[in-house]
Amino acid sequence: MAIALAVRIPAEESKMSKAATALAGAALGFPRHLRAVATMAPAEAPATEPDRAGTVVSCRKGQTLVEEGHRAAYIFKVVSGALRTVRFLPDGRRHVASFHLPGEFIGLADDGLYGHSVEALSDARLVRYTRTSFEATLERDPGAGRRLFDVMRKELAAAQDRLLLLGRKTAAERLATFLLTLIDRKSDGHGAGDREIELPMNRSDMADYLGLRIETVCRLLTDLKHRHIIDLPSIHSVVVLRRDLLEDESEGNA
Repeated sequence: MAIALAVRIPAEESKMSKAATALAGAALGFPRHLRAVATMAPAEAPATEPDRAGTVVSCRKGQTLVEEGHRAAYIFKVVSGALRTVRFLPDGRRHVASFHLPGEFIGLADDGLYGHSVEALSDARLVRYTRTSFEATLERDPGAGRRLFDVMRKELAAAQDRLLLLGRKTAAERLATFLLTLIDRKSDGHGAGDREIELPMNRSDMADYLGLRIETVCRLLTDLKHRHIIDLPSIHSVVVLRRDLLEDESEGNA
């Protein structure tokens, strides 16, 4: 569902002093906790051609990766951890637009300014690219361009599915669809063998994403457990016991 944009960091950046890097980060509107990371050598060498054009950065749980309205200078690819994309409405209500898991991009659709803030749900590592270097990589590597097109295609399909989710489905159907989507994203859409889902987001995040009240989400999860469709080993884990019944639930056939 989520897409991130990566920005290439010039080789000279590693030679910059911490002070110079901090000033550059401030000028770009980059969060303070990530400005210092740019002065460090990457902790691991990214493997693919696009990844080699970026720099590995870290974002701790609860910290903001990018802020809504700031200059969209970078694209990111999630290596580990999970993040959420959020926007606050004028009346103070929070809208969770998407969740980003390993292998997904952040910032691809942003042009000029970031349209949402991105917050870490857990400690996360990402590859950060400048837009210029990312675009140069795509021009240099046709295969990377085709893979990016596939990512954008899936992102568009996910956005269309979410319109249906929020506009037409009942609360129970929304939650069941959400759980099935998490399973499919974990398996990259290939098969349904893995039944356990890690939930990096809390119940409030799920409610704000699905357009429901937190009490409704908790009640529906408990109901699915009592009907032996899922199990809840912990607050951050769901085991799907009957995928067929969960699919029926998502389609309103329960």
